[in-house]
Amino acid sequence: MIGILLLGHARIASETRIAVEHILGEQVQLQAVDIVHSDASGGEESDLNMVLDSLDEGLGVLVLVDLIGATPWNMVNRAVAGKHVVLLGGFNLPAVIRAISMRQECVDLNQLAQSSVEAGKHYIRLKIGGL
Repeated sequence: MIGILLLGHARIASETRIAVEHILGEQVQLQAVDIVHSDASGGEESDLNMVLDSLDEGLGVLVLVDLIGATPWNMVNRAVAGKHVVLLGGFNLPAVIRAISMRQECVDLNQLAQSSVEAGKHYIRLKIGGL
């Protein structure tokens, strides 16, 4: 099964995991890492490497990061060198649910990432005005 890592500012990663498990039940090979300080230390990057290694059981890891270009994104970009990892920036709950729901039957990490992006886009809607 493809591993999934949620990574983001404050508590967005852990709170997203809580929401996902509320909807889908407890999940294996799913980790959430919250970055609470924008001045990340080398120790946090080392911990991130260990998490990535623990999540990869041979099919790779999909890393969903809250915001492209900010501290969590920059940290994971340094940590993924030489690893079987795909990064997805700008996640939402539908994107995460799709990735988790499909990862048991999907063995292609790139395909799983693309499907997750499509779900994230599909479930964003704008409604202006009254009922």
